[in-house]
Amino acid sequence: ADAENQISMEVVTPSHSLPALTLRTDWSKTNLYHIPMSRSLDIRNLSMNDDYRSELADEEATRLNTYREETPRADDFTSSEELAEHDACRVRVRSLNITTHCDNGKHVISGGTISGLVSQLANKEFQDKDFVSHFLLSHEYFVDPLTLLDKLVKRYQKYSPAPDSTEEKRINYNLCIQLRVVNVIKKWLDYRYSDLMHNQSWLKALIDFIESLKTSSKDYERSWGQVLEQQMKEVPDIPSNLFTPYQPRSRLTPRVLDFTPSVLARHLTREDYQIYRAIAIPEFYHQGWLSTKSDRSPHIVALIARFNHISYWVATEILRSDDLRKRVQVLTLFIRVMKEFRSLGNYQGIMQVFSALNFTCIQRLEKTWKSLNHKYVIMYNEIQTLMSQEHNFSNYRHELTIADLPFIPFLGLILNDLVFIESHLEEKSEQINFRKMSQIGQIFSL
Repeated sequence: ADAENQISMEVVTPSHSLPALTLRTDWSKTNLYHIPMSRSLDIRNLSMNDDYRSELADEEATRLNTYREETPRADDFTSSEELAEHDACRVRVRSLNITTHCDNGKHVISGGTISGLVSQLANKEFQDKDFVSHFLLSHEYFVDPLTLLDKLVKRYQKYSPAPDSTEEKRINYNLCIQLRVVNVIKKWLDYRYSDLMHNQSWLKALIDFIESLKTSSKDYERSWGQVLEQQMKEVPDIPSNLFTPYQPRSRLTPRVLDFTPSVLARHLTREDYQIYRAIAIPEFYHQGWLSTKSDRSPHIVALIARFNHISYWVATEILRSDDLRKRVQVLTLFIRVMKEFRSLGNYQGIMQVFSALNFTCIQRLEKTWKSLNHKYVIMYNEIQTLMSQEHNFSNYRHELTIADLPFIPFLGLILNDLVFIESHLEEKSEQINFRKMSQIGQIFSL
């Protein structure tokens, strides 16, 4: 066996592998708005039934409720028909009950019905990437994937006239709504395809929709279908820089001191990443990692077990030798490993080692700590400041906002945040508290 399998420690791996989960991507690089649009549609042949007229009222009501801050006066309208249409829309607003709040000068959705929130995903005038991301990452708390896909497909297929009077503007309005629906589905696939692909009914409905686009007579729809089909095939790989060849200093069975900090950190990071990337978002729902229902979150449980295993292994390696000089060498090695973890973005790994160094049995090694080179004392203090629990891990949380992608966040803090948020969620009702959903979406977007 090669040297990477000969380190004297047991590696915890998931019981089975799942396709990779894309936790975050640069959505701005995949803009579908550059696809040319045809202006040759004949809207005179399109019709709407009464049910869909009601859906259009929902859409217009949402638009009015979100963006019209002042109640208009009667003389603001050019005709009695326009005034009557506005009054009808205000009635629909009360049924949708979309609520917003101002956050740093920006209107942010804070709640609404499922229909109202879905209408905002593909709203011509409402553009909020954070809202779309948080919705797609947390939607299973209030709507199942098949129902959501069905609502999006219906929104795409139904003709949605704008309040403008000219035919050209109506065509452009309709195309814009359709394009936003396609963008939403593409982003949905980007975030969630790896864990939703096992939902056969959802997958069949998605494939049917993509096939309807690919077989369309319109060039732009065929292009959209090809883009969505390609998105289904994209699977992220493990970063290549984690595969640096191992070169142990001894031909015998290597011990921990036979490896450089860089090589050891890359080996451990690769193992952490392989488990972390296999976690499907539903594993985080409703505290599924608890012992009584751990079968719902196998990879989270595996990563928790690995955290404990690595921490005890680090402590064991430091205590293994009776020689003070060797204990100092091992302690120095793991402090340098934490620095390498930081450069690799493995904050889970940092906390594994940092926890071990804070065990009582390690902190009692006064001679070992006093013999540590001052340079490594400073290095340890930097990690201690980073992972400090003061102000709810404020230093660590700030670093995540500026860290380069990809990185592995500290799983324990994610689980603690989810427990706190879920404990304050209301029972299921027609009105969705989207502020809480946004908080959950922010966690899942790491």
